[in-house]
Amino acid sequence: KATIALPTDPQRSNMPVRYVRLAVYVLLLIFPYTCATEAVPSAMLHGTGTVVLNGARIARPIAVFAGDKIQTGTHSAVTITMAESTVLVAANTSLVFYPQTIELRAGSALITSTKAVVAQAGRWTVAGEAKRLSKFEITRAGGKLVVMARLGNATITDGATPKIVREGGNET
Repeated sequence: KATIALPTDPQRSNMPVRYVRLAVYVLLLIFPYTCATEAVPSAMLHGTGTVVLNGARIARPIAVFAGDKIQTGTHSAVTITMAESTVLVAANTSLVFYPQTIELRAGSALITSTKAVVAQAGRWTVAGEAKRLSKFEITRAGGKLVVMARLGNATITDGATPKIVREGGNET
């Protein structure tokens, strides 16, 4: 028969409990921070043709993260799917992905969203209507930017005066 000796001093018997409580409180403070800093996939990328992600060619669907660089080759396309949004990336396009922003460096992308996903192209920011299904296409080529509002309105800003592109219209 095994016996366990329990301390008889009430001050000593609470010491281990105090240390355990302190350790639990410290873990409760640290654990949420470590979970928040984990690399959580922001979206899924499905491509056809030549698709390059961060310098490496991909051949199957893959998770994408904030800051990932995506390039499509000739006769290629990519679909990026995230919560309440889809981005169709045309051939010969280069962009950087962020969960709420598509940084278009060259080429064309069609953004469909019910959230506030925006496209950034140089000094220009393009956004669809917030909290409403919107679809807009943005093309950057030869130093020009073309925005077409396919569903709902799109707003173009350069940090100064916003310009609204009405549904069915386009702006260069």
